[in-house]
Amino acid sequence: MKKEVLNEEFKRMQTLAGILTENKNITPPEDVKEYLSGMIQDFNDGNDNEYPEGKEMEFRYDGITFNDYDLEEEDIEEFKSVRSYLEKNGPVTINNRIDYKYSTDGEDIIMNWTEPNWDELNGGDL
Repeated sequence: MKKEVLNEEFKRMQTLAGILTENKNITPPEDVKEYLSGMIQDFNDGNDNEYPEGKEMEFRYDGITFNDYDLEEEDIEEFKSVRSYLEKNGPVTINNRIDYKYSTDGEDIIMNWTEPNWDELNGGDL
């Protein structure tokens, strides 16, 4: 019993020191999920979406763009809020038929995924 308690304490100390990270299954708030899911649509708009199955993909919202004077203040604040959430709680994975992993890199919000076999995913040839 004492060995088990010491083991748990050792793991807790490693986690606090950042040596050991636990898999957090944190469900983001609905507004964050909605914002991040919107990145999928933004990637698809104007894209032929013909990438080889298994290709590691990345799409990002560039933080510098969100400082652009043409954007509404509300859009800039929403971007900053979501980026802040990811910095504190990320990375976050949301399954929208495939797993999309959201994280930050400096000022950017990044969406990564592995390109699936869309024909198979859609139940056959379209």
